[in-house]
Amino acid sequence: MHPEQSFEHVLREISVNRADPCELIRELISNSYDAGARNVYISPLYQHRGLLYFDDGCGLSQTEADKTRGVLPYVAFFSIGKGTKTAGSQIGYKCQGAKLCFAAKRFSLITRCRGEAAWRWKSIDNPKSTLNEKYDISPAETTMPWQTLADNILKDADNLTQPLLEHFAEPFFRGSFLTGLMIVIQDFEVDDFEKYFSLSNPHSYLLEYVKHYTAHADVRRISSEPHGFRDADVLMLQEHIASAPVSLRLWVSVDKPRFEVVSAGWPYLAKPKAGSPYSAAKSPEEVPRLRDGTFHARHAESFRHEGRLYNLILAIDGKRRALDEYTNLSRQNATRSGVSFSDQRGLILSCLGVRVCQYNQFFDHAGLGTWQDLNKAIEHFTFFIDGPLDLVTNRNYPAQTTLTLLRDAKFVAKVVAFLDRAASDAKGTVLKELLNRVKREATAHKEEEYVAQTLALKTGLAARAQFCAAVPDCTPLSTRWFVEPSPGEEHFVGALYTMFASVVGASHALQSYWTRPLTFKARGIDALACGDEGSFVDPKSTLCIEYKYSFTSDNEYNHPLTVTDRIVCWHLDDLQEGLTVQDSFGYRANVGKAIAADGKKIGVELNDIRHTTGGRERDKIIPVVSLRNLLTASFDVKWRPPVMAPDPAKKKKAK
Repeated sequence: MHPEQSFEHVLREISVNRADPCELIRELISNSYDAGARNVYISPLYQHRGLLYFDDGCGLSQTEADKTRGVLPYVAFFSIGKGTKTAGSQIGYKCQGAKLCFAAKRFSLITRCRGEAAWRWKSIDNPKSTLNEKYDISPAETTMPWQTLADNILKDADNLTQPLLEHFAEPFFRGSFLTGLMIVIQDFEVDDFEKYFSLSNPHSYLLEYVKHYTAHADVRRISSEPHGFRDADVLMLQEHIASAPVSLRLWVSVDKPRFEVVSAGWPYLAKPKAGSPYSAAKSPEEVPRLRDGTFHARHAESFRHEGRLYNLILAIDGKRRALDEYTNLSRQNATRSGVSFSDQRGLILSCLGVRVCQYNQFFDHAGLGTWQDLNKAIEHFTFFIDGPLDLVTNRNYPAQTTLTLLRDAKFVAKVVAFLDRAASDAKGTVLKELLNRVKREATAHKEEEYVAQTLALKTGLAARAQFCAAVPDCTPLSTRWFVEPSPGEEHFVGALYTMFASVVGASHALQSYWTRPLTFKARGIDALACGDEGSFVDPKSTLCIEYKYSFTSDNEYNHPLTVTDRIVCWHLDDLQEGLTVQDSFGYRANVGKAIAADGKKIGVELNDIRHTTGGRERDKIIPVVSLRNLLTASFDVKWRPPVMAPDPAKKKKAK
């Protein structure tokens, strides 16, 4: 008896759950670096809506001596959950990424390992549905792989494919393919092949993806061009990189078809050259508008936490300069390559040098103190937290263990120490001024928002209905006009109720619903009210009142029904008898009979209060009254429609 596994289901899930079709390229490049490759060639196959990928690494061995954890590298490539990599030291140890190759109508590979006289090759039609535990993946041998490529894999080549076959001809195989792996994918499952894999336009998605999201774009690898990092920081970061950079080439079919080299390392902007417009950039405090900043600063540091090595890399580039220099990245109203400019800003997690995802939630941690305000300046910097991070299966988001790490107070404290040191050293002026500027502007922005909200509240008064209640023997109150409350103004509901409850006579027919409040509190139950005027501070006669703008059975009541004696709202939903009201403490009550005055409904009763788990019941009735209806039933109330506020657009035009 053996467990069974559905290759088709797992492969379908892997391909469906990818966030980007180019994740396949990311995985293959990681494999090439782990395989010790020196050269990588990548080309879209427009004729076949697919890809050709080659590296001159160690190849896929079938030699028993090369088994890792009992699995041959060649077999592991085709298997689910069988890998030959080590967690924490190599990318892609979950051994599922390269399986994206099989999301195609046809998959082929050619491989050769050291000491082998011939090349081995295998083609599989419809691999996602064909591959299973019983499928024979044994390869065939060939001494003329260039002919196999042309006659068996890319046969009937058109004018776009033929130049590739001429490049990957006999001289290439005999001179450059002594060891390695070539993968050919035909009819790759992607909705818009041209969008992702075209290299025939100046804003190539694939090119920018390789430059930002792959092991070739290792965030720890700083090129020889001056970037503003200290030489010691550059050496420190590069000491942690296990593999030398490969020479990676992308096929370009504009004008003369050819391969072009893509520089290794994440594309940090170079330090402004003397005499350039950016060399005399104003500091964050000096620039009139922060979004026009062209300032520049670099900081980096490594540290150990619980025995693991982490890198912090902070590249500050004012938004204006970053937009000007990252010309191929998409921004608002300009699609360009399709790789987003904003996605490359702020705090970004990277695993062993490979960018994973943006994670600006890190700035929510209270332990960051004043550095939390960097969240308001993310358009001006890229801040990498790099290390052996655990990731979810598709490697596009941190796993729970990593999220726990990022919330660890001791880990956060080390990030704070780095930022403190960076701001205080000789090169820290830009960082320090950036923080001060965003803090000041955030305060000013909050004030502007507050002023705008207050102005809207004032101008909105004219858009509210108005009422005047004739109260016997109370001329000052009887001649005053009031505006009705608006949503969110339950405190105003309480103020109106308190005022009118204080002038209702003891002989009034509805006096029992006008319980005079004694207190008001913003948190907890809203008010304590007088149940007996003769002993109004006696706890036994004190009632608890809750104010609401509206009351409905659809929303959970946020106080225990067991301690509530009255609910006063402005607007009462049309609650029908038999409906249920639930509170946040596990109690529920039934809507009972209506409360009426002169034949008009002013409220309802809640009764039969019991806990949802059973066993805890309360024999009490809670009146829920509409203050609007109660006012109309208690006094001679006059209503008049709102005086509509002027159209803001017309008012602005008139100015």
